[in-house]
Amino acid sequence: MLQEGKNTIINNYSDVLEQMSKSTDDFLFFFDIKQDRNHFFGNIKKEYSICEGKTNSYTIAELLKIVHPSDQKIFEDSFNCVIQNKKDYFDTKCRLINKSGRSIWVKCSANVIKDENGEPLFMAGRISESALRHLCNPLTGLFNQIKLINDLNKEINSNNNRYLMLIDIDDLSAINLSHGRDYGDKLLKLLSQKLEEVSDGDNIYHAERNYFALSIDKTSEEITKIYDDIQSFMADRCTVSAGVVPMNSSLFK
Repeated sequence: MLQEGKNTIINNYSDVLEQMSKSTDDFLFFFDIKQDRNHFFGNIKKEYSICEGKTNSYTIAELLKIVHPSDQKIFEDSFNCVIQNKKDYFDTKCRLINKSGRSIWVKCSANVIKDENGEPLFMAGRISESALRHLCNPLTGLFNQIKLINDLNKEINSNNNRYLMLIDIDDLSAINLSHGRDYGDKLLKLLSQKLEEVSDGDNIYHAERNYFALSIDKTSEEITKIYDDIQSFMADRCTVSAGVVPMNSSLFK
């Protein structure tokens, strides 16, 4: 009887999500927690290289392969909160790596369906690219100025010891005139990749055309080493400049 009731829930949700997937660009999913099987509705394999040749049913380990390495822990921690019955919902932001190698920020959210004993049984939700598109720079895929300002406003009354590094490519306009806009765009992408490499999971922002920001939870000595590393990496291509300020209420005075 229990299995029969479980199958009824699966069939009912599957029918609804199958119909909903026809009218949205989001990737809807239904996850069987006990069986570790996630079924997608919508052609996620068109955009992402996830288990080519298989059905639209995946384990969490298989799904994690298309999650950006820096975001995998965030994704797993949020998922484990559901598994351990600490949360009644799944909600996280992370980057997925598409077939072209580009990182796409997505919002993953789902409601948790529990059994008669209050234990998590299923999750039904969506992965949305459009939900965060207005907060991302289209060239690099990093968070943009809107997201930076939103996050800074949250730090006004914070007592943390974080710093904000502001970094830019010197004379990018002149570089574009000499070498072409495509070359300048390549430099911006290279710098964004380097920032991701040194960020250690901290938020990075592509705030303006040639301006980036990095929220850092490091000592001043460690921040200096990070900047030296960035300078060395870009040295054969261009020069970069940076400044660092405390990320607290004094930043807004």
